Amino acid sequence: ENAEEEMDLDPIPFAYKLMTRSKKIDHAKLKQRDPEFVAAYDRWARSQRSEVRGQKSEVRGQKDRGQRSEVRSRKVDSRRSGSRNRKR
Repeated sequence: ENAEEEMDLDPIPFAYKLMTRSKKIDHAKLKQRDPEFVAAYDRWARSQRSEVRGQKSEVRGQKDRGQRSEVRSRKVDSRRSGSRNRKR
């Protein structure tokens, strides 16, 4: 079918996807049949999630630093201009 689209996957997720794509075999059934394979797949999936989380936190940290200082400076400016307007 469309297995060519999945050829760039690592061997473990590739095999998992091929075995579960018809929905006749789900994660639980596959775990009963081959717990070692599912354990390997779960380790792979966790490693991918932690990599993605690490990348997101790096990007978020870079954005947050710049955005926070910009937001803080806007707040300070608006407070200063607000206090000046009230005194006038």
